[in-house]
Amino acid sequence: MSTLAKLAEQIHAGEGIELIYSSLSQTDSAEGHTLLIEIYRGAGEPWILEIEEEIGTSTVWSDHFETDTAALAAAFEATEAEGGVHASVTDEPELLRRLS
Repeated sequence: MSTLAKLAEQIHAGEGIELIYSSLSQTDSAEGHTLLIEIYRGAGEPWILEIEEEIGTSTVWSDHFETDTAALAAAFEATEAEGGVHASVTDEPELLRRLS
């Protein structure tokens, strides 16, 4: 579970909201790098997509998804658009990544 998902769970627990995690949540690894893809929602709510890089940086989509399958497809599309898992994961500042 990502750091952000843990925080969301703690916040929602105080409000009596239980988060439901999709069985489609997974890791995506290539070239020695890994992304954590998490898909979760509150009961009766649309699915939320979050991708966490191995260095702990997390991206949560502002758009929500009607199905967990659609959320997973969006995760793979975004990773591919970035140039794959390796290009999506870096411990260098963004400016250095653009210069290299």
